[in-house]
Amino acid sequence: MLAVAASLAAMPALAADAAIQSLTPFSGNKPGTALPPAWQHQVLRGVEPNRHLLVADQDTTVLRIDVDRSASSVVHAVPMALRDARSLRWRWRAHALPAGGRLGERDGDDFAARLYLMFDYPLDRLGLADRIALRLARAVNGPSVPAAAICYVWNATPAPVEVIDSPFTGRVRMIVARNGPGGRWHEEQRDVERDFRLAFGAEHGEGRAPLMAIALAADGDQTGARFTTEFGDVDLS
Repeated sequence: MLAVAASLAAMPALAADAAIQSLTPFSGNKPGTALPPAWQHQVLRGVEPNRHLLVADQDTTVLRIDVDRSASSVVHAVPMALRDARSLRWRWRAHALPAGGRLGERDGDDFAARLYLMFDYPLDRLGLADRIALRLARAVNGPSVPAAAICYVWNATPAPVEVIDSPFTGRVRMIVARNGPGGRWHEEQRDVERDFRLAFGAEHGEGRAPLMAIALAADGDQTGARFTTEFGDVDLS
């Protein structure tokens, strides 16, 4: 969903404070309180937004996303100290997966949970058509629209290949991080360097673009699905 990446244009910049060493945790807040200010709710034009709540789960606080034929995301700018982080860790729990979701198809592009990594990707690594399309997107939505993003998804089945293009844009590469039914918590860990090479290495060449932002999302707008998903804290190191 390019619209999720484009929503970064409305996100306030995170102050370059050397004291900030981590993403703001949900667990540091009381259940029932508002989202921490660093996590910004970004809505999509013409799409019903999800409902986001901080809720108690055993002895900690987590983010609950209620989807009702809706889609939106919460976005966190990556602190300067973590822009070159190599390891990504998070917890998530999908209570149900959207029926009718189909990986790689526009009409079925709904997932119980998504985690986006947006990169500060150099434009000179893009082909001419992609550069023109991105410049148009930035002219409309603002200069923060990223040129490259990885989207980790929870899908009903494994992907036929490890990395697949979003059906909406080749600038978002999708990786199935979890497959199978929901119902319980799962902990994930990803090697950001490895996944970036898989997704963009052939185009980018050596090295890796710095991280720019992280987004957590769930969507049921394509298939009319209703379900609940939860995220625990997200960590970069």
